[in-house]
Amino acid sequence: MPDMSRRCPIIKPGDFFPRSGWGGVLGILVLGAVFLGGCASSGVKEPFSLVPLKGEQAIFSREGLTLSIRPLEEKEGMEYLKARGFESFSEEIGDLTLISFLLKVDNQSGEKAVIDPSGTRFLTGYGPTMSLMTYAHLYSDLPPGPSREELLKGFDRISLDRMESVPPGGTLQRILLFRRPEKVAEEAGILFGSLYLGQKRVDQVLLSFKAISREE
Repeated sequence: MPDMSRRCPIIKPGDFFPRSGWGGVLGILVLGAVFLGGCASSGVKEPFSLVPLKGEQAIFSREGLTLSIRPLEEKEGMEYLKARGFESFSEEIGDLTLISFLLKVDNQSGEKAVIDPSGTRFLTGYGPTMSLMTYAHLYSDLPPGPSREELLKGFDRISLDRMESVPPGGTLQRILLFRRPEKVAEEAGILFGSLYLGQKRVDQVLLSFKAISREE
């Protein structure tokens, strides 16, 4: 049993956990329960912001492969989407209460990097881990209309919605969308559980953030 009196062990960006002993989606769920479920913190309720523990973004780097990620405030996320051709957003989009992150992958290794979105999770510290919003989720959650059709048409161009490969010397930029939780621990994180460099699986990578209340 984990020590329930300690703080969350997410203490710095770029934490990673060995592959040994953790397998597939089950391993991700167990990891989330063990490493975040026992936090002593009373947590931070909505409205809150997430910020990297250090600097403007959380960064993981190994063997020439670098992942950087930063949370986007709601207005900033909408501006990002609109700048990429998604103009006709209605209040229906905002009703989904999403939380978004901007991910950049820079591959300066000599191998192809591959990210499988099925292994990406938002660890809130409370309850089950959260999966990425996918095309199927948006198709189901958004009511029919121009906004849904516009977003779905190019969703795979902006979101980590399918397996992506980054060649040596290449970069990839994607937005990560999750349902916004009502409460997070004082420290939360994005776990990349399915990341490969060439034929080698990279250890499960956790990029960490602290939660700041926006209540006045």
